[in-house]
Amino acid sequence: AELSQEFEVNRLTVRRALDELNQRGLIETVHGKGSFVAFPQIRYDISGGRDASFTRSMQQLGHRVSIAVLSTDTVETSDLQAEL
Repeated sequence: AELSQEFEVNRLTVRRALDELNQRGLIETVHGKGSFVAFPQIRYDISGGRDASFTRSMQQLGHRVSIAVLSTDTVETSDLQAEL
């Protein structure tokens, strides 16, 4: 009702506009709570081979990238695993 009053259009026009935004992935509708701006989805092809750099690709898209080591551990491996 607020949007239809603010933009002086009927409620059906607002509903259609929200449906279109939802279909385009620009908003998310949560039942009982409303519609919210959707976070942009980042699509990345990880099959780019050895030269592909996720970090570089994200920086080129304008994202700030950081790397953090969350944990380390020493484990024993088989000879086969050690060769890999």
